Amino acid sequence: MSLFGRFNPATSFSGSACALAFSLAALSFSGVAQAAEADCPANPRVDAAAAAWKAHQQQPPLSIDLKDAVCFRNALLAKLAPELGPLIGYKVGIWSAAARATYKVDGPLVGMLYRNMMIPEGKPVSLSSIFAPMAEADFLVVIGDAGINRARTREEAYRHIRGYRPFIELADNHYPAPVTPDAGRVAALNVTARSGVMGAEVALPQTPAGFAALAALKVDTVISGPSGMREESAVSAKSLGDPVEIVLAARDLLRKEGIQLKAGDIISLGTLTPAHPPVAGERFTVRYTVGDRTSEISAAFTP
Repeated sequence: MSLFGRFNPATSFSGSACALAFSLAALSFSGVAQAAEADCPANPRVDAAAAAWKAHQQQPPLSIDLKDAVCFRNALLAKLAPELGPLIGYKVGIWSAAARATYKVDGPLVGMLYRNMMIPEGKPVSLSSIFAPMAEADFLVVIGDAGINRARTREEAYRHIRGYRPFIELADNHYPAPVTPDAGRVAALNVTARSGVMGAEVALPQTPAGFAALAALKVDTVISGPSGMREESAVSAKSLGDPVEIVLAARDLLRKEGIQLKAGDIISLGTLTPAHPPVAGERFTVRYTVGDRTSEISAAFTP
Protein backbone atom coordinates (compact mmCIF):
# COMPACT_ATOMS: atom_id res chain seq x y z
CA MET A 1 0.00 0.00 0.00
CA SER A 2 1.19 3.51 -0.74
CA LEU A 3 2.78 5.40 2.13
CA PHE A 4 0.01 7.99 1.78
CA GLY A 5 -2.72 5.60 0.69
CA ARG A 6 -4.18 5.15 4.17
CA PHE A 7 -5.07 8.83 4.54
CA ASN A 8 -8.84 9.27 4.49
CA PRO A 9 -10.07 12.87 4.16
CA ALA A 10 -13.34 11.82 5.73
CA THR A 11 -11.54 11.29 9.03
CA SER A 12 -10.03 14.79 9.01
CA PHE A 13 -11.85 17.92 10.20
CA SER A 14 -14.91 18.88 8.19
CA GLY A 15 -18.00 21.02 8.49
CA SER A 16 -18.80 22.48 11.88
CA ALA A 17 -16.10 20.37 13.56
CA CYS A 18 -13.48 22.00 11.33
CA ALA A 19 -14.81 25.46 12.07
CA LEU A 20 -14.71 24.79 15.80
CA ALA A 21 -11.17 23.39 15.64
CA PHE A 22 -9.87 26.37 13.75
CA SER A 23 -11.63 28.80 16.07
CA LEU A 24 -10.01 27.16 19.07
CA ALA A 25 -6.62 27.23 17.38
CA ALA A 26 -7.00 30.91 16.57
CA LEU A 27 -7.83 31.67 20.18
CA SER A 28 -5.02 29.60 21.64
CA PHE A 29 -2.27 32.23 21.51
CA SER A 30 -4.38 34.98 23.06
CA GLY A 31 -5.38 32.53 25.77
CA VAL A 32 -1.75 31.75 26.53
CA ALA A 33 -0.93 35.46 26.69
CA GLN A 34 -3.77 36.05 29.16
CA ALA A 35 -2.62 33.09 31.24
CA ALA A 36 0.93 34.45 31.22
CA GLU A 37 -0.30 37.78 32.54
CA ALA A 38 -2.14 36.00 35.32
CA ASP A 39 0.52 33.43 36.21
CA CYS A 40 3.78 35.32 35.61
CA PRO A 41 5.02 37.85 38.14
CA ALA A 42 5.80 41.30 36.75
CA ASN A 43 9.47 41.63 35.79
CA PRO A 44 10.87 45.19 35.82
CA ARG A 45 13.58 44.16 33.36
CA VAL A 46 11.03 43.69 30.57
CA ASP A 47 10.64 47.44 30.02
CA ALA A 48 14.38 47.90 29.58
CA ALA A 49 14.54 44.96 27.16
CA ALA A 50 11.65 46.35 25.10
CA ALA A 51 13.27 49.80 24.98
CA ALA A 52 16.57 48.34 23.75
CA TRP A 53 14.75 46.24 21.14
CA LYS A 54 12.87 49.26 19.78
CA ALA A 55 16.05 51.37 19.67
CA HIS A 56 18.07 48.58 17.98
CA GLN A 57 20.55 48.73 20.83
CA GLN A 58 22.44 46.18 22.89
CA GLN A 59 20.22 44.40 25.39
CA PRO A 60 20.87 45.08 29.08
CA PRO A 61 22.56 42.26 31.00
CA LEU A 62 20.03 39.49 31.51
CA SER A 63 20.43 36.42 33.68
CA ILE A 64 17.28 34.31 33.86
CA ASP A 65 16.45 30.67 34.54
CA LEU A 66 15.14 28.73 31.59
CA LYS A 67 11.96 27.92 33.54
CA ASP A 68 11.19 31.66 33.79
CA ALA A 69 12.16 32.55 30.24
CA VAL A 70 8.78 31.97 28.57
CA CYS A 71 7.10 34.38 30.98
CA PHE A 72 9.73 37.01 30.18
CA ARG A 73 9.43 36.37 26.44
CA ASN A 74 5.64 36.69 26.47
CA ALA A 75 5.79 39.92 28.47
CA LEU A 76 8.44 41.34 26.13
CA LEU A 77 6.49 40.46 23.00
CA ALA A 78 3.34 41.96 24.50
CA LYS A 79 5.24 45.25 24.92
CA LEU A 80 6.37 45.05 21.29
CA ALA A 81 3.00 43.96 19.88
CA PRO A 82 2.08 47.26 18.16
CA GLU A 83 5.19 47.17 15.98
CA LEU A 84 5.42 43.41 15.46
CA GLY A 85 1.98 42.90 13.95
CA PRO A 86 0.06 39.60 14.01
CA LEU A 87 1.64 36.26 14.89
CA ILE A 88 2.35 34.23 11.74
CA GLY A 89 4.58 31.40 12.91
CA TYR A 90 7.35 30.05 15.08
CA LYS A 91 11.10 29.53 15.17
CA VAL A 92 13.01 26.48 16.41
CA GLY A 93 16.40 27.18 17.98
CA ILE A 94 19.21 25.14 19.53
CA TRP A 95 18.09 22.10 17.55
CA SER A 96 21.35 20.26 16.84
CA ALA A 97 23.09 18.03 19.36
CA ALA A 98 26.16 20.29 19.20
CA ALA A 99 24.08 23.38 19.98
CA ARG A 100 22.35 21.65 22.88
CA ALA A 101 25.71 20.64 24.31
CA THR A 102 26.97 24.22 23.97
CA TYR A 103 23.92 25.65 25.72
CA LYS A 104 23.65 22.75 28.17
CA VAL A 105 20.02 21.97 27.46
CA ASP A 106 18.23 18.70 26.75
CA GLY A 107 16.07 19.94 23.89
CA PRO A 108 15.38 22.79 21.47
CA LEU A 109 13.73 26.14 22.19
CA VAL A 110 10.92 27.89 20.36
CA GLY A 111 10.35 31.55 19.51
CA MET A 112 7.58 33.55 17.84
CA LEU A 113 7.52 35.05 14.34
CA TYR A 114 5.40 38.08 13.43
CA ARG A 115 4.31 39.61 10.15
CA ASN A 116 6.29 42.82 10.52
CA MET A 117 9.50 40.86 11.03
CA MET A 118 9.30 39.79 7.39
CA ILE A 119 11.14 41.84 4.76
CA PRO A 120 9.85 41.57 1.18
CA GLU A 121 12.25 39.87 -1.18
CA GLY A 122 14.09 42.48 -3.25
CA LYS A 123 14.03 45.17 -0.59
CA PRO A 124 17.51 46.11 0.71
CA VAL A 125 18.16 45.09 4.31
CA SER A 126 19.43 47.89 6.55
CA LEU A 127 21.83 46.45 9.10
CA SER A 128 21.21 49.42 11.39
CA SER A 129 17.86 47.84 12.29
CA ILE A 130 19.58 44.91 14.04
CA PHE A 131 22.13 45.32 16.84
CA ALA A 132 24.15 42.14 16.26
CA PRO A 133 22.91 40.64 12.97
CA MET A 134 23.56 37.11 11.76
CA ALA A 135 22.45 36.05 8.28
CA GLU A 136 21.24 32.46 8.09
CA ALA A 137 20.25 30.16 5.22
CA ASP A 138 16.99 29.18 6.88
CA PHE A 139 13.92 27.35 5.58
CA LEU A 140 10.24 27.84 6.38
CA VAL A 141 7.79 24.96 6.41
CA VAL A 142 4.15 25.95 5.82
CA ILE A 143 1.49 24.08 7.78
CA GLY A 144 -1.45 22.76 5.75
CA ASP A 145 -4.05 22.20 8.45
CA ALA A 146 -4.58 21.60 12.15
CA GLY A 147 -4.39 17.85 11.69
CA ILE A 148 -0.65 18.10 12.29
CA ASN A 149 -1.42 18.51 15.99
CA ARG A 150 -2.55 14.86 16.04
CA ALA A 151 0.19 13.39 13.83
CA ARG A 152 2.12 10.54 15.44
CA THR A 153 4.74 9.86 12.77
CA ARG A 154 6.77 11.80 10.23
CA GLU A 155 4.62 10.35 7.45
CA GLU A 156 1.42 11.47 9.13
CA ALA A 157 2.86 14.92 9.80
CA TYR A 158 3.83 15.38 6.15
CA ARG A 159 0.20 14.98 5.10
CA HIS A 160 -0.51 18.22 6.98
CA ILE A 161 2.37 20.22 5.47
CA ARG A 162 1.44 22.08 2.31
CA GLY A 163 4.69 23.73 1.25
CA TYR A 164 7.77 25.73 2.10
CA ARG A 165 9.20 29.22 1.70
CA PRO A 166 12.81 30.28 1.10
CA PHE A 167 13.96 32.32 4.07
CA ILE A 168 17.09 34.27 4.93
CA GLU A 169 16.80 34.90 8.65
CA LEU A 170 18.41 38.02 10.08
CA ALA A 171 18.79 36.90 13.66
CA ASP A 172 19.87 39.30 16.40
CA ASN A 173 22.39 38.09 18.97
CA HIS A 174 21.58 41.24 21.03
CA TYR A 175 25.12 41.47 22.46
CA PRO A 176 28.58 42.11 20.99
CA ALA A 177 30.62 39.06 19.99
CA PRO A 178 31.70 36.82 21.51
CA VAL A 179 28.36 36.04 23.15
CA THR A 180 28.46 33.70 26.15
CA PRO A 181 26.00 30.83 25.60
CA ASP A 182 23.00 31.22 27.91
CA ALA A 183 19.85 29.22 27.10
CA GLY A 184 17.65 31.16 29.50
CA ARG A 185 18.61 34.48 27.94
CA VAL A 186 18.15 33.14 24.40
CA ALA A 187 14.66 31.85 25.22
CA ALA A 188 13.70 35.07 27.02
CA LEU A 189 14.76 37.19 24.02
CA ASN A 190 12.63 35.15 21.59
CA VAL A 191 15.37 32.77 20.40
CA THR A 192 17.14 35.64 18.52
CA ALA A 193 14.18 36.08 16.12
CA ARG A 194 14.26 39.63 14.74
CA SER A 195 13.64 39.77 10.99
CA GLY A 196 14.22 37.96 7.73
CA VAL A 197 13.68 37.97 3.98
CA MET A 198 10.87 35.61 3.03
CA GLY A 199 10.23 34.22 -0.44
CA ALA A 200 7.10 32.94 -2.16
CA GLU A 201 5.48 29.70 -1.04
CA VAL A 202 6.37 26.56 -2.99
CA ALA A 203 3.89 23.68 -2.89
CA LEU A 204 4.98 20.23 -1.73
CA PRO A 205 3.32 17.27 -3.49
CA GLN A 206 1.49 14.83 -1.24
CA THR A 207 3.36 11.82 -2.59
CA PRO A 208 6.08 9.50 -1.29
CA ALA A 209 8.49 11.28 -3.65
CA GLY A 210 7.57 14.65 -2.13
CA PHE A 211 8.09 13.31 1.37
CA ALA A 212 11.52 11.92 0.42
CA ALA A 213 12.48 15.15 -1.38
CA LEU A 214 11.82 17.28 1.71
CA ALA A 215 13.96 14.96 3.84
CA ALA A 216 16.77 15.36 1.27
CA LEU A 217 16.59 19.19 1.22
CA LYS A 218 19.85 20.73 -0.04
CA VAL A 219 21.02 24.34 -0.01
CA ASP A 220 23.81 26.25 -1.75
CA THR A 221 24.77 29.71 -0.54
CA VAL A 222 26.84 32.46 -2.12
CA ILE A 223 28.09 35.48 -0.17
CA SER A 224 29.54 38.16 -2.43
CA GLY A 225 30.78 41.60 -1.50
CA PRO A 226 33.75 43.89 -0.95
CA SER A 227 35.90 41.10 0.45
CA GLY A 228 35.23 38.65 -2.39
CA MET A 229 33.00 35.60 -2.73
CA ARG A 230 32.35 32.63 -0.47
CA GLU A 231 30.27 29.55 -1.25
CA GLU A 232 28.79 26.92 1.05
CA SER A 233 26.66 23.82 0.46
CA ALA A 234 24.77 21.60 2.87
CA VAL A 235 22.25 18.78 3.01
CA SER A 236 19.70 19.20 5.79
CA ALA A 237 19.94 15.59 6.95
CA LYS A 238 23.64 16.10 7.73
CA SER A 239 23.88 19.74 8.76
CA LEU A 240 20.61 20.35 10.58
CA GLY A 241 18.29 17.36 10.67
CA ASP A 242 15.07 16.08 9.17
CA PRO A 243 12.68 19.00 8.47
CA VAL A 244 9.56 17.08 9.49
CA GLU A 245 11.11 16.00 12.78
CA ILE A 246 11.92 19.65 13.55
CA VAL A 247 8.31 20.63 12.79
CA LEU A 248 7.07 17.95 15.17
CA ALA A 249 9.45 19.18 17.86
CA ALA A 250 8.08 22.72 17.41
CA ARG A 251 4.54 21.40 17.66
CA ASP A 252 5.32 19.60 20.92
CA LEU A 253 7.00 22.64 22.47
CA LEU A 254 4.08 24.86 21.49
CA ARG A 255 1.59 22.34 22.87
CA LYS A 256 3.22 22.75 26.28
CA GLU A 257 2.36 26.45 26.03
CA GLY A 258 -1.22 25.69 25.02
CA ILE A 259 -0.69 26.61 21.37
CA GLN A 260 -2.06 24.57 18.45
CA LEU A 261 -0.66 24.84 14.95
CA LYS A 262 -3.09 25.88 12.21
CA ALA A 263 -3.23 26.26 8.44
CA GLY A 264 -0.77 28.81 7.10
CA ASP A 265 1.52 28.87 10.13
CA ILE A 266 5.20 28.96 9.21
CA ILE A 267 7.94 27.10 11.07
CA SER A 268 11.53 28.33 10.82
CA LEU A 269 13.82 25.29 11.01
CA GLY A 270 17.18 26.98 11.54
CA THR A 271 20.25 27.62 9.45
CA LEU A 272 21.60 24.87 7.21
CA THR A 273 25.00 26.50 6.65
CA PRO A 274 27.14 28.41 9.16
CA ALA A 275 25.57 31.72 10.25
CA HIS A 276 27.29 34.76 8.74
CA PRO A 277 27.74 38.25 10.26
CA PRO A 278 26.75 40.41 7.28
CA VAL A 279 28.38 43.71 6.33
CA ALA A 280 27.10 46.54 4.16
CA GLY A 281 27.70 45.95 0.48
CA GLU A 282 27.31 42.17 0.64
CA ARG A 283 24.72 40.06 -1.10
CA PHE A 284 23.63 36.76 0.44
CA THR A 285 22.01 34.27 -1.96
CA VAL A 286 20.51 30.91 -1.05
CA ARG A 287 19.44 28.27 -3.57
CA TYR A 288 17.23 25.41 -2.34
CA THR A 289 16.89 22.03 -4.00
CA VAL A 290 13.86 19.93 -3.03
CA GLY A 291 13.58 16.95 -5.34
CA ASP A 292 13.71 18.17 -8.95
CA ARG A 293 12.66 21.71 -8.04
CA THR A 294 14.94 24.62 -7.17
CA SER A 295 14.13 28.04 -5.71
CA GLU A 296 16.32 30.98 -4.77
CA ILE A 297 16.30 34.02 -2.54
CA SER A 298 18.74 36.89 -2.03
CA ALA A 299 19.30 39.69 0.45
CA ALA A 300 21.38 42.82 -0.22
CA PHE A 301 22.77 44.50 2.89
CA THR A 302 23.04 48.26 3.35
CA PRO A 303 24.33 50.30 6.32
